[in-house]
Amino acid sequence: MKQYKVSGLAKEMGVSPDLLKLYEEYGLIAPRRDPGSQYRYYNIYDGGQLVSCLTLRNMGFSVRQTADALRTMDHSALARALEGRRAALEEERARLDRLIPAVEEYAAFLAEFSAPEREPLVCVRPGYYFLAQSSSEEFRQTGEQKLLARRLLDELPWSERLLVLRAGALRGDGPFHFQWGLALREDRAEGWPVEELRYLPPRRCVRLMENHDAAVKVSREGFQSVITWLAAEGLAVEEDVVCRVPVTTMEGGMRTAHRAVYLPVADGKWVENLH
Repeated sequence: MKQYKVSGLAKEMGVSPDLLKLYEEYGLIAPRRDPGSQYRYYNIYDGGQLVSCLTLRNMGFSVRQTADALRTMDHSALARALEGRRAALEEERARLDRLIPAVEEYAAFLAEFSAPEREPLVCVRPGYYFLAQSSSEEFRQTGEQKLLARRLLDELPWSERLLVLRAGALRGDGPFHFQWGLALREDRAEGWPVEELRYLPPRRCVRLMENHDAAVKVSREGFQSVITWLAAEGLAVEEDVVCRVPVTTMEGGMRTAHRAVYLPVADGKWVENLH
């Protein structure tokens, strides 16, 4: 029977030598050692065992789970384990069904920041269920909120990051207070414990799209362009302002942050005042 070194079997089977060594560490493949050279040698039957390992790997078993399955389970136990994997894959399929349209929407949203003309847009900001994680620049979360934050992080970009400027933050008087947090859009919140989240109802808004140096902190100075625009329009903000904040990008060698600032419209009067 022909013997193969680790590199030879890896080449024949189309896998990496490191993968063979990993399965060897877990006792799934047992090469023979040459008593003189101490080189490890494999044969074609080790290739067959590798196929069994990869079959379970491709169904989502970890290396440890594969070792447990192939070394301890009879066919009935393995069938039960596979049923558990099937259920897990159904959950993963549901997650992917949510993820694909969310990725498409995210890409379209991000593309808006590259438009040469980003004129103010009158729109209806969707409703959100918001989990505040900070008070300005300090994390402020209970243990329950941290657990919920982990769930929301796992759902990105189905969930998203928001920056909420508290009422009065864009005025010249008073403190500049804000909250960072994670949120679910209202139409995506089914099945979530929304009673633990702050509801931000839909609002008619003027949306401003902004790109800025990511090194600039959230501050009244950092929002000066928004404040200047409000002053030019003779408008004031008396409610919380929601900002959608996608990932940063590199623009012309500078790390650039993006935000869509939703300025609430009061009784439709702002629309009439827009140029």
